[in-house]
Amino acid sequence: MLLNLNKFLQLQKASSDAKLLLISASEECSPVVHNLSEFMLKQLGADYVRHSFSADRYFNFQIIQEIVQSASLFGDKNFIEVNFKTKPTLEQQKQLLALLTLLDEQNFLCLSCDKLDKKELAAPWVQQIEPASLFLNLQGDANESRAWAIYLFKQAELSISEEGLDLLLSMNQNNFAPCYLILFLYNR
Repeated sequence: MLLNLNKFLQLQKASSDAKLLLISASEECSPVVHNLSEFMLKQLGADYVRHSFSADRYFNFQIIQEIVQSASLFGDKNFIEVNFKTKPTLEQQKQLLALLTLLDEQNFLCLSCDKLDKKELAAPWVQQIEPASLFLNLQGDANESRAWAIYLFKQAELSISEEGLDLLLSMNQNNFAPCYLILFLYNR
C-alpha cells in the first residue's frame, strides 16, 4: 500500500497485515527514515527483537533468511531493519523477493533505500513488494516537512501556531533538522 508521510503517521497498531515496510528517501531525509522505523516498531508492539543491518552492494540477504527461519524459544518476534545507502542491486532484489515468501506474523522487515525514481518504481521488484507491504516514498517537500514537524511537536506534547510553523519551515527551507533542535532544547 503506497502511503504519503501524513497517512503513514496516522497508522494504528492493527491497521495492516503487511510484513514489510519499504521507505524510499533521499539522503536529506535520513533522520526521518530512522525515526519512521522507530515509529513502525512502536506500532507493532513490544514483543519484537530488533535486528539492524547497514547494507552495501555486497550485502547478502542470507543473514536475514537465517533469522526469519530460526524459531524463538520465547515467542519473540523479529523486527529486521536493513538500511541501504543506495538501492538494492539486481541480485539483492532477487534475494529480497525470495525472502518475502518466508515472512510471517513472527517477522517484520523494514527496508530503506535511496529515493526511487519513476522508472525504478515500475521495476518488477518494487511492483511485487508493493501490494503486500507498506511503501513510503518520501519526497522531502513542504507538505512532508509540515506533517513531520506537527508529529514531532505532538510527541513532545507541544503545540505551535500555524504562523510559527510557517515561519520555522520557511526560514529553514523545509529542512527537517530544526524541529529536532527545538525538541532537544525543550527536553533539556
